[in-house]
Amino acid sequence: GDAELAQVICEAVAAEVEPDRVLNSALSAVATRLRAAPVALYLTDPSGKELVLEAGLDGGVSADRKTLPLDRGLAGRVLQSGQLVASPDPASDVRYEVAIDTPEDGLSRPLLCVPLRLRDKTVGLLRVFLGEGAPASPRTAEVLAAGFSAAVRNVLLYRSLLQSIEEVAEARKHARG
Repeated sequence: GDAELAQVICEAVAAEVEPDRVLNSALSAVATRLRAAPVALYLTDPSGKELVLEAGLDGGVSADRKTLPLDRGLAGRVLQSGQLVASPDPASDVRYEVAIDTPEDGLSRPLLCVPLRLRDKTVGLLRVFLGEGAPASPRTAEVLAAGFSAAVRNVLLYRSLLQSIEEVAEARKHARG
């Protein structure tokens, strides 16, 4: 169950270094374990105006949306409140918006939508569209939130490290010039 799911996410994160491979490996593990598609990870864009798809797997079913608004639909609720959504029938929720809370094909599916948090700040979200009739467990969603928040932290730290290395190299180049 959930312990094994946490383990495969951690193994995926530990086995890779390059950010895209880390996220894709972890998403693939979730898609396989939960028989879910699509699965997608979004981060808030630098301007703070929308969520942008950072990594996603369509599973041969449907791609997820490239961007999501910060303040509408179930996704917006998760981002604004920091509370997860685990729903076997998201369309029955009054906050549901078909243009936001479905993949690109517009079909409603059981949904796990979890906030990605760093230092008590929500920086993005993970959406997992489950197969028809699959249980949308809040406990599973909590495991996903913790595992993917850690993965995103590692990715952002690695990117920051690479940017710092490039800046130092550029400064040395200019100092010699």
